[in-house]
Amino acid sequence: ELNERPLGPVVAAQHKYGCRVIKRLLECGSQDQVRQIAETIISHLNDVARHPYGTFVAQHLLYHVEERQQAVVLSEVQANVGLLCNNSHGAALVQVALAQGSADQAVALCRAILALPGLLAQMGCLRHGCPAALELVGVLEEFDIALHQAARRELSVHGAELGSCRYGR
Repeated sequence: ELNERPLGPVVAAQHKYGCRVIKRLLECGSQDQVRQIAETIISHLNDVARHPYGTFVAQHLLYHVEERQQAVVLSEVQANVGLLCNNSHGAALVQVALAQGSADQAVALCRAILALPGLLAQMGCLRHGCPAALELVGVLEEFDIALHQAARRELSVHGAELGSCRYGR
């Protein structure tokens, strides 16, 4: 019934209780159900990920979908880092993407974030962005020392901005 309605999974993912239903379907549904729900949500990932309830569904995708769909989610996150990292709920998806992606995918996502000047610092000032920024630094420390140094320089340049916001301290 959910898939019979246009954008049914997207609407449910953005609902206070509907998001929980979608999460359970991703965990326990048949492969066909999961695939259909995931395809619909992936096609509207930016909107879902930046929504207070939808972000939980978007994060759940990275844990419970096929590897091919997970790669699509990660590429969507990488392509839209500017939008996602400037939104607290979107930044929560970025953190999960950094943690759940392969080393190559995580480093590519880090490169995309660092390619936009000031984005790492902006993300660090957000409630769910601060853990994402810390995850980014940890990923780079483990997999790419040169980028790790670039991230640390980026954060030190914006030290005053980070120090003046609640979550950047």
